[in-house]
Amino acid sequence: MARRNFPCDSLILAYFGKTLRLASGGGQGWFNRTGIEPFRAQLYLCSVAQALWVKSAVEASRAKNELGLLLWSLNDQWPTGGWGTLEYGSSTVAGQVLGGRWKPIHYLLRRTLFADVIATCGAAGRSARLATCYVRNDGATPFHGSVRISAVEFSTGKSTLLTTFDARLPAGPGALRLLPTLPLDRIDGSTHLLLARCNVAFAPAEAHRRYPSASGGLVSRNEVLLAPPDELLLPAASVSVAVQSLRGDGDAVKIKLTANATALFVHLTTLANGRFSDNFFLLPPGSRTVLFLPFGPLDEKLLRSSVRVDHLQHRLVTGTNAR
Repeated sequence: MARRNFPCDSLILAYFGKTLRLASGGGQGWFNRTGIEPFRAQLYLCSVAQALWVKSAVEASRAKNELGLLLWSLNDQWPTGGWGTLEYGSSTVAGQVLGGRWKPIHYLLRRTLFADVIATCGAAGRSARLATCYVRNDGATPFHGSVRISAVEFSTGKSTLLTTFDARLPAGPGALRLLPTLPLDRIDGSTHLLLARCNVAFAPAEAHRRYPSASGGLVSRNEVLLAPPDELLLPAASVSVAVQSLRGDGDAVKIKLTANATALFVHLTTLANGRFSDNFFLLPPGSRTVLFLPFGPLDEKLLRSSVRVDHLQHRLVTGTNAR
């Protein structure tokens, strides 16, 4: 993993080094493990670290007076800590999918980072126990809606609304508003994260016309960590995945996820050609359904046999398969 451009090991150590050193007795022992499950854990943490790094860079850029942002490049031919957001895609090479499998960072780009309207927060010094937040509109039309910021507790999955902000932004690019400073006196960054949601104030038909990708008025959703990933106190969650139906919602296939405790950075993957409607997200205790969207004809047998789910606590601590 250190012999390619933009190696992953430095990023993995930056985000998860404390935990991995404890788990492996120090040094580079975690990277030297071999076998299917250790390799899956290494690939998963590589993709998580890349996503977190690019996420922080994009959010910092959109906080500034910058009116354009490009990522270089779109795809990679190997797992890296670089800018590529798609895997190299080929229908003739085993293990690859047509058009390239979406990496976690590509789902973040779609869900919030490259959405027209985005809201995010950053800690204003750990001792200050404050968060500064902004909402920005880069769309071609004015935005009128609300920003709701909640704290989600890992141990229970309970969400507590911290503030609601009425956002009225002119057409972009770069229309930005700072939100009132958010006190975090009762929020522990190791046991909570912030969830920032931007909703339009229009009726459903008008909301869909202006924001075709909006779901129920929601135009972006952003999960914001308040502590380094290797300081998070995550419960020992078990997440299962099941193909619910072969056809529904057009050509989409319903996939049901069920968690017995809060799981962070839940990530689905499959050998079947296609992508998921959403991926790489926080899953509180309970169930959630996402859609698998095939690229071309659906290979039902391959989808059922190869669909797999990972999440941070399981891969970070155990490195074994989470099904």
